[in-house]
Amino acid sequence: IERDARRLADARHNARVYGVESRIEFHHGAVEAVLPRVQGSLLFFDPPWGLDWSRTRTTAGDLPAFEALLALSAAFSEVWAKVPPSFDAAAFPAARPEAWYGVAKGDDRRVKFLLLRWRNASAED
Repeated sequence: IERDARRLADARHNARVYGVESRIEFHHGAVEAVLPRVQGSLLFFDPPWGLDWSRTRTTAGDLPAFEALLALSAAFSEVWAKVPPSFDAAAFPAARPEAWYGVAKGDDRRVKFLLLRWRNASAED
């Protein structure tokens, strides 16, 4: 779900390049309006971090719309969120943080993505 048509086209292009376009639903619009109407097994979201996120400790409250997106994700059995490496996952004890590293020189020491992965109990009922 993307408001910006150009960014949505970029996402679709990247999915096509990697051969996964047919496995992804793409929606143009505001996430608040579209997400309640969408169902699936996995939701991945990348909330905007802004320019001034803390490199030492970032919380859900520091990320615009993070908790709102999480609240709207109840229809999905699994949710992944791309968050800054400094994200404090303690507020979500059921989340399993998983660090992903890049492949460029020096990336083996720098987290590229910290994904929070958890199952929504309400979606499994």
